[in-house]
Amino acid sequence: MANLKELQPIANRVVEQTGRAGLNSLDEHDRVFFLAFGFAGVISNGGFASFFYNSPADQYSETLQALRQLGLSTFADLLVKEGVRPVQAIEKPPLLYNILYHNTKREPMLPLVEEARRLERENPKILAVSVPVGYQYADVPQMGPSVVVVTDGDVELAQKEAKRLAGLMWEHRHVMKLDLPDAPEAVRRAVAEKKTPVVLVEMGDNIGGGSAGDSTFLLRQLVDQKAQGYVSAIYDPEAVAAAVRAGIGGNFDLDVGGKTDQLHGEPVRIRGRVKLLYDGEYLEPAARHGGRRYLDQGLTAVIHVQGSTADLPNVVLLNSKRHTPFSLGQLTSAGIQPERQRILVVKAAVAFRAAYEPIAGTIIEVDTAGLTAVNPARFTYKRVRPGSLRFALIDRISGRAGTRPERRVHGFGRCTLRAGQVSRRRPSISVAEIVRPTEVVAAACFSG
Repeated sequence: MANLKELQPIANRVVEQTGRAGLNSLDEHDRVFFLAFGFAGVISNGGFASFFYNSPADQYSETLQALRQLGLSTFADLLVKEGVRPVQAIEKPPLLYNILYHNTKREPMLPLVEEARRLERENPKILAVSVPVGYQYADVPQMGPSVVVVTDGDVELAQKEAKRLAGLMWEHRHVMKLDLPDAPEAVRRAVAEKKTPVVLVEMGDNIGGGSAGDSTFLLRQLVDQKAQGYVSAIYDPEAVAAAVRAGIGGNFDLDVGGKTDQLHGEPVRIRGRVKLLYDGEYLEPAARHGGRRYLDQGLTAVIHVQGSTADLPNVVLLNSKRHTPFSLGQLTSAGIQPERQRILVVKAAVAFRAAYEPIAGTIIEVDTAGLTAVNPARFTYKRVRPGSLRFALIDRISGRAGTRPERRVHGFGRCTLRAGQVSRRRPSISVAEIVRPTEVVAAACFSG
């Protein structure tokens, strides 16, 4: 599967030789930009087709099959295929398509993806149909979903089908809703749940989305509510170094997590015993998001927390590299048997499912604070298109319109970060301002 850096030189050469604008291959979460190498340029200059890989993006074989249906073996073949004159149309309904609904294997996205594939399969004039839902954390006018239809020389057909599919996507505003438990409630449900293991999805700390990997909101509740048989991975090189000094079998007593910035909770005191130390490298033989086979979470320490039993240990896995939970190998390589645990915490949004769904008894997505918080009410948007947030189905996290909000950011414990501030310890990843709950009311009522 080619990446953007590999495809960009090809696109540049095509533009130089043909005068046509080009576009690289993107995934489902990407925004569609109206830039020189975006769709506006493609449409106006008769550019070439684009491909969007579904989420979770472990469908390499499906991508190859789609290419072969077009008579191609590689993406670059499309640029030189004889007799093909690709033209495109784009429609962008004014929506924030919440990442909670980006799973293309279930509704509401599944019927839309199936319709896109049907058009490609049944209409020989349609070369490709893309329905990227966008990246909700980008405070830019292009934020939001898109529909792109590529045909062989038939602009009217492309426009017609793009409008029709955009209409179907627009109707999704009636079925999407944000009604997720917060961390305390999610842990209460997990403790009481009979169908185990329960996978708690810490969406505010989605590592694949660029988050810190050391959020402690769920870990704190697991400790405070005395949950039994949990596993939580935390990025904390400092704690790993302390475990190394203690050695296998040594006592461990240290504040863990919440050290990257002030967005992801306070450190949690963990007391227990160092069960295992290892280099963090492992192999994933199955197809997973990103297509990597050899994985590395850095020097890793497994801590059995106080209250553990031989049958149900309480496990904190400390790693020294931020590591996405897309493979069970992250746990099994550290001697953890995930199917025997009661509660598994994953810092993710969608792509964890390929690995975890086969063993999960229950999956609970959690509305936690953080850089990748699923709840738009935790951010303020200043640059999105008017109307984009009207149907964001925002769940206010506290306060009422007209009341004076707290000075502290809701949900961050004793965090001193004020509304509108960004931690100076991670200046490169601020994409939107953290806000007081009542400030979102105006952001959610744009006219358009």
